[in-house]
Amino acid sequence: MKLVLNQDIVSYNGSNRLKKFLNAGMVMIWPALIVFVIEWMQRNNYKSTVDWMMQNGSEAFFNYLLSFLLNLLMIAVTGYIHIGSFIYSVLALLFSIINVNKMKFLGEPFYPWDFLMARNILNLLRYLYEYMDLMKSVLLVFLFVLFYFIVRNRKFSIHIRWVYRVIVGIISASAIFSIAFYEYTPVKSVIDAFNIERIMWEQKSNYEKNGMLLSFILNTEFAFVKAPEGYGEALVAETVNEIIQYIGNDQKVTQSMEKPDIILIMDEAFWDPTSFNTILFENDPIPTIRQYQSGSMLSPTFGGSTANVEFEVLTGFNNAFFNRGSIPYQQYIHKPIPSLVSILKDYGYMTTAIHPYYNWYYRREKVYIYLGFHQFIHLENFDKSNVKGHFISDEQVFQKIIEHLQTNSDPSFIFAITMQNHGPYEKNRYEDEMANSIQVLDGNIPDDSLDMLNTYTQGVMDADRSFRILEDYVSNRPKPTIIVFFGDHLPYLGENYALYSQAGFIDPENWTLEDIKKIRSVPLVIYSNYMDMKDTVTEVSPSFLFSKILKMADIKVPVYYQFLEQLSNELPVFLKDLVMDVQGSLYEQVPEEFSNLIDAYRVIQYDILFGRQYSKNILFDLFSAFETE
Repeated sequence: MKLVLNQDIVSYNGSNRLKKFLNAGMVMIWPALIVFVIEWMQRNNYKSTVDWMMQNGSEAFFNYLLSFLLNLLMIAVTGYIHIGSFIYSVLALLFSIINVNKMKFLGEPFYPWDFLMARNILNLLRYLYEYMDLMKSVLLVFLFVLFYFIVRNRKFSIHIRWVYRVIVGIISASAIFSIAFYEYTPVKSVIDAFNIERIMWEQKSNYEKNGMLLSFILNTEFAFVKAPEGYGEALVAETVNEIIQYIGNDQKVTQSMEKPDIILIMDEAFWDPTSFNTILFENDPIPTIRQYQSGSMLSPTFGGSTANVEFEVLTGFNNAFFNRGSIPYQQYIHKPIPSLVSILKDYGYMTTAIHPYYNWYYRREKVYIYLGFHQFIHLENFDKSNVKGHFISDEQVFQKIIEHLQTNSDPSFIFAITMQNHGPYEKNRYEDEMANSIQVLDGNIPDDSLDMLNTYTQGVMDADRSFRILEDYVSNRPKPTIIVFFGDHLPYLGENYALYSQAGFIDPENWTLEDIKKIRSVPLVIYSNYMDMKDTVTEVSPSFLFSKILKMADIKVPVYYQFLEQLSNELPVFLKDLVMDVQGSLYEQVPEEFSNLIDAYRVIQYDILFGRQYSKNILFDLFSAFETE
């Protein structure tokens, strides 16, 4: 390339021939080596990496091309070939490490929008030592030692003049942009000719087939939510009329004289481990939850992305309308929006969020204000000496709930998220309580899986005991109270659903709709001290949950939430990859008979979150819920 070889472009001292060779290698060859190391780290196997490159030549070429362009861009930014290549290498390998650990612990790859949650990502790096084996460590050390000698030996340094830096920077940035948004650029014909396919519906497969760099860049377009076709005031008005006609004009209003306290508890990774039919337990780890269990909630996530579940519960909006991997708290909520929190606030409730972790995590300290919470009790408000395992105990969270109920005279809405049973579930996590933690008998699974299950089971046992404390308190208080308890998702128990596969719970190599349902179903408890709610809800999506609870509490909600309640009576489960009708039939996509209703759901969600909020005054106004004589 003339960029590095033409003396009119660069200025230097030293041997021309050696300098040209080294710098040409930095520009042309080094990016290929970085791609190989990145993919080796992802696949954790030299042979698998070579096989991928041989079997997916087009994808491997585009990964190299992106690596070349990114390296070139950093060279243009720094003005030095060796420094630019060094910085690019550090960043590329850092992103690779983050991707590996995010996949390992959350089951999701690294997305472009993850930059919005940088502090969250840094938490993953503490697990680096568990991943880096000796061979990779030696290779990385070798690469950086090589770079060190190149950088230190200034006689080989080449400085690029600013005019050419600008030209190269514009060209490389434009090329990267064209690939990222290829659907709208001439690059589309090239991508299509190479048979490159984005696998948006299954990102793990996307990254495995297309490689990390290419998958990451191709996901950039989906950081933005597309407007429904024809979006505007006319479409929203038409949609609003359809919704009003759908729910009918016979919505009776019978507001309770005394508003019940409402406690909503989302327990971290809470699930029933006895669902493993092939594994025996010494006794029931969740007797209290089993006693009061109403049914199941079907989570939109697995193993992580807790904030996406609470987003659905608190707003009634649905993640199915977003791109896979999206985190609405991080990406989309930057202004006040109508929510079930704001509804209760308007009714005179004291609205409180409780979470024993950092208030900045998932931007909760800002999002909770936008949703309508009066206060947020977070990690700084807890006794950090009362840690169980790695986190604040469930019992302390439940005690916080009781304290609030005791001190607040206004009707209370409390939304609590626990943390104790967050993974990883390493052996001897509850070493001081080993006498109580051995609850799992040998079920023909490997010892490391058995240890992991023992640790996890101890966590759900503690959650069950904590729920019993709250239930005992509520059952003896005179004020009407409703408790809703559920897990946010199933626990992450090994790579590629290892323990679930070993126990015969699912077959991760041959997914069925029933398997998806099982891997998303968490226990749901609806308890009240003034009415029987045990069998009121059987199976439900989180976006439909709270409108049902408010109906049971005899609290009238705006038209939009009446719409969700009626829709859920026909289509109780609506996830991105699973739909279930009231008869229990499972579908991969929305049945045709419900498509118009789901389209209306999508239009209103877009209007409120991203549009002009044309529907807000009609569908979300509290007083629109009440009929006038």
